[in-house]
Amino acid sequence: MGKWIGRLRVATVGLGGLTAIVLGTVAASATSLGVNPGTTWSIQPTPNRSNDFNQLSGVSANTASDVWAVGRFRGPSSFAFKTLIEHFDGATWRALRSPNSGNLNNELNAVSADSTTEAWAVGFHVVGSVDRTLTEHWNGARWSVLASPNVGSDRNDLRGVAAKSPTDAWAVGAVGVTNATLAEHWNGTSWSVVPSPNPLPTTKGNNFLTGVTAVSADDVWAVGSTLDFTLGGLEQTMTLHWDGAAWIVVASPNQGAGSNLLLGVDSPGGGVVFAAGSFQGSGGTSRTLVLRTTDG
Repeated sequence: MGKWIGRLRVATVGLGGLTAIVLGTVAASATSLGVNPGTTWSIQPTPNRSNDFNQLSGVSANTASDVWAVGRFRGPSSFAFKTLIEHFDGATWRALRSPNSGNLNNELNAVSADSTTEAWAVGFHVVGSVDRTLTEHWNGARWSVLASPNVGSDRNDLRGVAAKSPTDAWAVGAVGVTNATLAEHWNGTSWSVVPSPNPLPTTKGNNFLTGVTAVSADDVWAVGSTLDFTLGGLEQTMTLHWDGAAWIVVASPNQGAGSNLLLGVDSPGGGVVFAAGSFQGSGGTSRTLVLRTTDG
């Protein structure tokens, strides 16, 4: 089972009541990738809200004993997905009651926590037949839906979120049939749309944002891709930077002559930013891609 988030395949694996999230495909050994052979992954026992479909799409670790994971679930007698939110307290994962907007599809794509009493989860819910933005907030006691704006009457999806403080959070995604970039900011009171550029004219193809990281109030990075219909659907990397006043396009490289896409971004500070995704290798294979800048 799985779905596309942006252009990212997210799959959930169920093993006797255990849920694991798999991001991408690895076709090489840990040793060949330069990973310490003593480092191992283990499956964590996690709850499922139904016996039909359960999927986690985003995760955020505030501390080793304060971790959030979000996604969607669906019961066997329902066609509508509902939000799924789980929390790890250092010992046990448990599913929390999570709100939904309306009775149609509600899905969460990303989560970000900056303290034990402050976290945001974003995605979309369906109104009629159209996706609309969905933002949910954790205040230390419960999750609640807070209003978020939409651009126009077409589809609006949020795919990435970065919570910096109770008065500073960013969410990014795409809007409309042409998938123009979408950036929204939380100022402690409300969400508002902040104008964001589209490197590719929307008459030629799509622009979509899939990840965001906030270093400071005037140093925020968002990444995604463009998809050019006039070049046979060629995807190219896209990076945007917020300098405290406006979003600007920052030129980003591509590997080879095929499609390139960025799915996530993070920064440890100090002007260093990492963006990760994939590019099309020889024979149509998909290969890992990591970009780094030190000119933050």
